[in-house]
Amino acid sequence: MITSDKQYAVAKGKLAMLDESLARELDDGVPNVIRETKEGQLQSLIADVRKEIEEYEALKSTRPDELEIRSIQDLMVTPIRYRIAARMSVHAFGRKVGVSERQIHRYEAESYRNTNTRTLTKILEKLDISLDGHIAS
Repeated sequence: MITSDKQYAVAKGKLAMLDESLARELDDGVPNVIRETKEGQLQSLIADVRKEIEEYEALKSTRPDELEIRSIQDLMVTPIRYRIAARMSVHAFGRKVGVSERQIHRYEAESYRNTNTRTLTKILEKLDISLDGHIAS
């Protein structure tokens, strides 16, 4: 997940490099199986990077109150998504939720999988995020 404008710029550069690599022809002596493998792997990487870029761009044009939580995975990255949608720096976000900037960087590096339930709950409460849902059968 892209969490900053700096990472966004790096991802855009990576996408350009991957697109260029895909367009580049291999030497004539390269077996077809290698050509197909190269093309398939590059296309997969390109799709992954494009998806991350599109997700970041969408978050930047979304208001925090428009965010939806549809899964446990969404819940875990909600603080990141909220911060990006609110256009907050990590420093400002840390002050808002009462957690150091350094710790926020650590949490975001692991998509908040390295937090305990109490900490994540505290952060979500400080953001005034509430959950309502239903049991799907």
